[in-house]
Amino acid sequence: MIQATARQIFDEGFTNAMRDTLWLPIAVMGLAALSILFVKGRGSATPPATAPAPGGEPGSRPGSEPTAEPSPEPSADARH
Repeated sequence: MIQATARQIFDEGFTNAMRDTLWLPIAVMGLAALSILFVKGRGSATPPATAPAPGGEPGSRPGSEPTAEPSPEPSADARH
């Protein structure tokens, strides 16, 4: 009898406490979902990706000089 009463009290208290405790995460998730809708509606600050130029790398502009890659440093053996 005491064990059944204790179990009923715990079950009701636990579910009531959980119900109250879960309101904050639910509200945060709802606010995050709404903010995504507003952010998606605005334009992007970065320009869209361009197709590769003929004979060049993606994003290269016609008439621009290719950049030279730095030469590798000599190995420790070659310096001595």
